[in-house]
Amino acid sequence: MSQSEADMDSGVRVIEVGGPFFFGSTSQLLDRVDQVIGTRVAVFDCSRVPFMDLSAQFALEEMVERLKAQSIVVFIVVPPAIQTELMRLRAPHLPAELLRSDLGAALGEARGLVG
Repeated sequence: MSQSEADMDSGVRVIEVGGPFFFGSTSQLLDRVDQVIGTRVAVFDCSRVPFMDLSAQFALEEMVERLKAQSIVVFIVVPPAIQTELMRLRAPHLPAELLRSDLGAALGEARGLVG
């Protein structure tokens, strides 16, 4: 997981998640979400995640709720198959309006909110 320094200066934080997203990989991500000073929009880049298990979905929901409680806007970039699965599961804290399939478009939208 990493973040883009250029985006941090603009108030947009990109949190990259690469590889399978499952129970064992969620604790490190939860720790990083608490480090949001100066962040106005958080973009979770899960575009390279081949699958996400239920525990990862719950962890992502928890992260979204933590950020929203701090008035931080959240976008989640996921591959179309995962987006379809999340919509099918009707994850209450991962509604369609947060999900994006293209990182560039999500970043453009995020920068538009802070600019």
